Amino acid sequence: CDVVGLGRPTTVNPEAADSLLTARQNTLTVPDAALPMPGWLARTGRAKSFLSALELQWHNTQLHRLGAGAEPDPTVGPWITALRLLKNNGVDAFRRRRSA
Repeated sequence: CDVVGLGRPTTVNPEAADSLLTARQNTLTVPDAALPMPGWLARTGRAKSFLSALELQWHNTQLHRLGAGAEPDPTVGPWITALRLLKNNGVDAFRRRRSA
């Protein structure tokens, strides 16, 4: 249980686990990649799905940067991330797969 929650912070700070184990840090934080939207809209099922996919895409972008030998870029904004999400997955990724 001590290592649960290391994945996403590690995408921005590859030394996150070492910082925790050597007591240089007590907590790990991750930048918020959410698009600003009204609360009533953010609570809808489709918006929740989109925001989850957006957050996953943001972390995926950071992992790709690390894999390419570049440093993570926590300043990548939610709009750029949303465009990458649509480019990588297309609009069909957000269509319902089951009947209502």
